[in-house]
Amino acid sequence: MICIPAEVTKFEDAEYAVAQTVEAYGQIDLLMNNAGVALFGYVWDVPVRDWEWIIHANLMSHVYFMKLVIPIMLKQKTHCHIVNTVSVAGVLTSGGASSYHATKHAAIALSECVSYDLQAIGADICVSVYCPGFVQTDLHHSERHRPAQYTDESDPYYTSPSYYTNLKAVEQLITTGIPIDSVGMRVFTAIEDEDFYILTDPIYTTLIGKRVTDMLGGKGPDLKSTQMPFS
Repeated sequence: MICIPAEVTKFEDAEYAVAQTVEAYGQIDLLMNNAGVALFGYVWDVPVRDWEWIIHANLMSHVYFMKLVIPIMLKQKTHCHIVNTVSVAGVLTSGGASSYHATKHAAIALSECVSYDLQAIGADICVSVYCPGFVQTDLHHSERHRPAQYTDESDPYYTSPSYYTNLKAVEQLITTGIPIDSVGMRVFTAIEDEDFYILTDPIYTTLIGKRVTDMLGGKGPDLKSTQMPFS
């Protein structure tokens, strides 16, 4: 096994990581896009640089690696699989986390479209989207890994009460989530079964069904009936 440090919000780092992997192993049969950050807050409060960071980390990193790896998979003509880690926040919405939900919904739409395109050209490449709920990961420490290009400590937002409230909200959701060891096998079983959606939390099934029903009925968001943040 090799470890390649890379900043996935930068295309050139993605290029380096892919090149090093091919040099070491000769081919790529499984791509798992798992990087991401969690930023909560109102759209009118959150700085634009935070939007740029979360879009690049949660969405564009998937774009970068699929753009680089899919041609390799097509050329080698082996059975391959792509797993894009998203979130149940990509199939549901809530208040207070517009940037997080927006990037997760976009990542699912991207994955669905790529799946259509791969099927259209007859590629032997499966795509899955992993949509966990709250899992005890390191996600609540996103700020520790914020790249310099998305940092501006002089912005008053980062000393505001709302900023610290949002950090605490993310921490509470992640630290009280399900153990990380309980979800890994679910992902690999789904790869073997070639499932597209990989859902780990049955408790969200009813909410997903309600959202679809509301959409078909023309109903919009209702704070009284649905108010739950997602990780």
